[in-house]
Amino acid sequence: MDKKIIQSALVLAEPDPFIRDETEAPKNIDLGMSRYLLTLASDVEKVSTTSGMPNENAAMHFVRFYIGHFWRFAKTIYDFSPRFLSVLEQTEDAPVYADVLKRLPYRDFVMALPAGLGYDGMFVHVEFDESYGENDTDTLFLLCPFKSAGRAEDILLKIEMQWCLNGKMFLKSFRDARTALAEADITGEGKAGDITVTTTPGRHGNLNDETAQADRQQMARCLRIAVSACYYLASRNAEIREVRIPKSERPLIPSSHGGKPKRVAVKAYRVGYALGKSFEQQLKEQSSASCQTTGPTGGHTVRPHVRRAHWHHYWTGAGRTTLEVRWIEPTLVLPGRNGETELPTIRKVHGPER
Repeated sequence: MDKKIIQSALVLAEPDPFIRDETEAPKNIDLGMSRYLLTLASDVEKVSTTSGMPNENAAMHFVRFYIGHFWRFAKTIYDFSPRFLSVLEQTEDAPVYADVLKRLPYRDFVMALPAGLGYDGMFVHVEFDESYGENDTDTLFLLCPFKSAGRAEDILLKIEMQWCLNGKMFLKSFRDARTALAEADITGEGKAGDITVTTTPGRHGNLNDETAQADRQQMARCLRIAVSACYYLASRNAEIREVRIPKSERPLIPSSHGGKPKRVAVKAYRVGYALGKSFEQQLKEQSSASCQTTGPTGGHTVRPHVRRAHWHHYWTGAGRTTLEVRWIEPTLVLPGRNGETELPTIRKVHGPER
């Protein structure tokens, strides 16, 4: 992973002195995201008035404070193989179950984003709401994509969040939420699927203009990447390898008191590199494969292609009461063969990498 992404993440995670010392945010930070924001309405107004920024921008600073607070406990960095991440991103949408996600090694981490997005790194925070009962748990995905830069004031960032009801398809939930919001922004209330949104008409501007649509597409992609990454990290067959960073190579962050910069320890892991390399090699080997013509009169042509990866849920344990998930790798369909070629399954790799 680009060191600049790690450096920018550390800078963004530093607590804002004003929010830390002059507001109730630190006292309410363990209430959960929804209650945290509800209790800070007056503080958001205070920051907005003091700084001259709009309320929505002030609220974003409080959300960033929230994300940074939880990430700083472990400072986890997941470096996904770019090739593997491109495959993982295309995994079929599936129901999201809180029981699976509760087995995440870390519920707060930073990861790099693929090229082509307006951001190169992203904070991911996952939390759960069991107020409806433990068998009806909602899952919150809270993201902070950012564009790394050498100076803190030059780092561009965005906040995006989406709740998903237990057992529901995440991407469908996201699309329904945005559809309901667009309708509510016109009529005051919008409904789509299981989602109902009420808001003040016109509050969110024109949600259908080109800029808003492009932003929505980017955030949808970031959410898809985050959910796929989380589900994979919580799966039984995840390939995760720890990377030990020597003390002399640890990232530096400026001292809060203007003193000498300090080196910070982070927990770094490489994810999917063995599988990504294997997948890339097989694609190279088959890139020159010619199309096969079948049938006595020419028939149809079969071109090499990949069947998308998908998630497989299953029950284990005594009485089959524990829900597990496996990531089922893509299948390479090759010309000249009656069957299919499965890409190799990579099991979890243990031990540090130097």
